[in-house]
Amino acid sequence: MNDTVVGIHGGPVDLPQQEGTPSEPVVKFLKQLLERAESGEVVAVFGGYTDDEGLGSFVVGGGQSVYSMVGAMQATQWAMLNDVITD
Repeated sequence: MNDTVVGIHGGPVDLPQQEGTPSEPVVKFLKQLLERAESGEVVAVFGGYTDDEGLGSFVVGGGQSVYSMVGAMQATQWAMLNDVITD
């Protein structure tokens, strides 16, 4: 038996990184988002993330534009599901 993990549709699976190893794309994304928040462009945030143990969680910050945020969550859900289905 080998250590290769294959997705349900036969594609590769992104496994969690080892503890203490930063993900450069994640760090870059968060820095860009922080810049936008510091400039006042971003006034509320929700986010889902996977931790270093592979567990999913979410965060919410700010409280403005609640209905817009709910719509954004729904759009994100559909976009993520579409990526899984089409891969």
